[in-house]
Amino acid sequence: MSKTCVAYPIVAALRKAEELVKPVEKWRGSSLTCDRFLREFLDKCREEISKIPEIESIASWSADEINKFLRDRGFDIQLQPLNKQEFGVASVLDMLVEWKEKGEATSVIRRNTHKTYPAVRIVEKHVDFFETNKHNHPIARLRTKSSDLVYMTILENLPDSHGSFKLMEIAEELSEGDESDNLIGGVVFPMVNLNQLVDISWLKNTRTTGADGQPAIITQAVQQTKLRMNEEGARAQSAVAIGVLRGCLPKRKYDYIIDWPFLFWITRPGISKPLFVAYVTEDDWKNPGDIRSK
Repeated sequence: MSKTCVAYPIVAALRKAEELVKPVEKWRGSSLTCDRFLREFLDKCREEISKIPEIESIASWSADEINKFLRDRGFDIQLQPLNKQEFGVASVLDMLVEWKEKGEATSVIRRNTHKTYPAVRIVEKHVDFFETNKHNHPIARLRTKSSDLVYMTILENLPDSHGSFKLMEIAEELSEGDESDNLIGGVVFPMVNLNQLVDISWLKNTRTTGADGQPAIITQAVQQTKLRMNEEGARAQSAVAIGVLRGCLPKRKYDYIIDWPFLFWITRPGISKPLFVAYVTEDDWKNPGDIRSK
């Protein structure tokens, strides 16, 4: 299954939320993934948002306004209705890169399955190749009509550890390859039409405190990402929508669900040790019937 990792719209959305909250402290994450995002992306990338004109952002106390902003830009994700204490933010990245020279439409045969797919060939004068001892395949770097560069390489399998930012780690690592001496001509790659929802639920319950002393807590977080690529170029799009509660989350009772082997014991006043102790696994999770019978 295809996976994507697009962090800048999330950074832009949080920055837009800060315009309303005016936080007096840093956001605090509610998971290890969120802590890593806040540390490695929000802190480092927030000042770069102004350098990316392809990002648009909006903040509103109306979910309808946020959702219209997303629909108008071709996205399906929507925020749930907001209560009186909640506001929403959304950010959209929409960037188009055109190959330095239009490529040739061709086809590619998938290894192993031998199925044929539409593809593009870019001639060698518009592509460089790199290699690294950390990777078994050449890395192609395609020039575009702008200063943007597009990299591609075969990646047969994602490593076992494929957390939310593993794709970003791999891309950063492979961008540092050395120029290849191999006699490679152009590059042929499949055309792409990708459209997927990305799980950013790890952002929920992230919180800060506003200048008014009230907490700001993320209650909704959704992302949709698209990639379309053909002989003309590539269009990469990603939208993020976030709901933020101003004030405290209402306290609610919840069930404690024991769904793992558990320890059971019995004590009695005046008796210094437990009378009975058992570690119970699922092998013995059965209906005992009448517990009074011997």
